[in-house]
Amino acid sequence: MSREQHPHAKSREWALQFLYQCEIEKLYFFSDVHFERFVSNFQVDGQHSVYLRQLVDGVYRKLTELNEQI
Repeated sequence: MSREQHPHAKSREWALQFLYQCEIEKLYFFSDVHFERFVSNFQVDGQHSVYLRQLVDGVYRKLTELNEQI
């Protein structure tokens, strides 16, 4: 049985990298400037960029709730 990578797997990986980078830079809100720089630096294509933005935006919208749970 072969295991193919899920189409969203790379976007999830980039989301973790982006969120970690923001944490290191103490950026606790979504920044279009930082996001676009990240997308450009990692050469994220349009399809992945849309899902990546949804993931990151979702984390920031729920950040207080997530911090309470962790």
